[in-house]
Amino acid sequence: ITSPLFSSRSERLEAYTLTMSFRKQPEVLYHSGLILLFLGNVLAQWPVDCVTSEAIASKTCCPDASNGLECGGTGRGSCQVIEPSTLGTDFKSYDYYWLDERVSWPSVFYNYGCSCDWPFQGAACDECEWGYYGAECDEQRVITRVNILDAGNEEIAEKTIQYISWSKSNISSYAVRYLTHAKMEEMKGSDNDTSGFYEPSSYFDYFSWLHEYATSPFYTNGDCTFAHKGPAIFPFHRHMMLKFERMLQVVGGDDAFALPYWNWIGVGNECGVCTDRLLGRNHENGTLISGAFNGHEWINRCESMMLLSEGNICGNVTEPITRAPGTNPTAPYLPSNEDLQAAMGWGIYEIGALDGLSFRPAAEGTCNPATGLVDGSNYMHSLAHTFFGDVATMAMSPPSDPIFYLFHSYYDLVFEQWIQNNGADGLGSYPLLNVPIGHSKDAYIVPYFPVIKNQHYLDTSKTFGYGYDIV
Repeated sequence: ITSPLFSSRSERLEAYTLTMSFRKQPEVLYHSGLILLFLGNVLAQWPVDCVTSEAIASKTCCPDASNGLECGGTGRGSCQVIEPSTLGTDFKSYDYYWLDERVSWPSVFYNYGCSCDWPFQGAACDECEWGYYGAECDEQRVITRVNILDAGNEEIAEKTIQYISWSKSNISSYAVRYLTHAKMEEMKGSDNDTSGFYEPSSYFDYFSWLHEYATSPFYTNGDCTFAHKGPAIFPFHRHMMLKFERMLQVVGGDDAFALPYWNWIGVGNECGVCTDRLLGRNHENGTLISGAFNGHEWINRCESMMLLSEGNICGNVTEPITRAPGTNPTAPYLPSNEDLQAAMGWGIYEIGALDGLSFRPAAEGTCNPATGLVDGSNYMHSLAHTFFGDVATMAMSPPSDPIFYLFHSYYDLVFEQWIQNNGADGLGSYPLLNVPIGHSKDAYIVPYFPVIKNQHYLDTSKTFGYGYDIV
């Protein structure tokens, strides 16, 4: 779907409704007061107010908050220069890194953004910090994520499926693009305006785009990924899960909602959430044949292996998502309890770029969790993704399948348990330099905006307003 940007939110909603008219409209649309008031402020890329020709030309993303004041005004935030972050460039991830628009994030696009006062956050400083709620963000509480398969959690399972379904059918007020900055500059007209290259997106599809953009290679598959194969994997996905959880709270009108997890450790080849009641069963060819996510609107929005050097970010394909658990001969089983315990046994977060012998590569699965050695096989996180085949195993595309979020909610639980076991001593090894670009402790997490650094998430989950039922 290709839609121009419109000058008002109502015009964007009307245009999107027309282009998406084949989709069933969810019940949440009747909660019009909630949707119109809050839904525009729960994501992380560019707000539509920041992709006008004026904002792009000035490289300024300081939109007005819901109170009509830039960055919320006094007591909420102000428009400030975005300070550069440490790139970790003592370790050059690839020779032509300087051509990549994601390096020195987000300076290719913006030099000014809102700096928010506590406890506000968001592009316009009109969201609450994690764990805070209410019109003035003065209600603090902790929500608890639970195992979606445990007895007694049927209601939260139903809510999860419903809210995710609604997120697919509702448009966000954030804009995405399918061309790189260089390609847009090349294709722009005599008016020197690139604002027309940005498009609206549903809330759910936005997250597929975000993950695709962060993990796409530049020239070759061996290039840097900003979300995997380095110490930023846990901060990146923790931030993504918090954003996704907050989005579902707003879509569902349920600020007590906590994103459940699925424990995929030690279950052999059994996908306990691949059922009619939950995420659906699949045909032997991988196509989903039951559940809420097998309809024509549940399509894979992004192709894998889009090279940014070719000017494309996301293929915007329209093929249905597929899932084929246990069919990949290199990953017939999910990780074992022994693998998890071995990974948890490493008390140092990271000893050096891609060297193994520490928690992060053991838990990500780029090294053998028992020996700490890099042997070319997949373990833990990497093995589990490979187990599912197709969409779930593509490094760039797994968020097109809702299973990704239950999977990564548990992966964050593993991180949380390790933090509680090892504390500041273990996290103190998170490197500042000699890491892939974007993975430094002081680097901004690509491609989130407003900017936030990896080191922000090196703390216990309750610092961010959530916990787990077993941790």
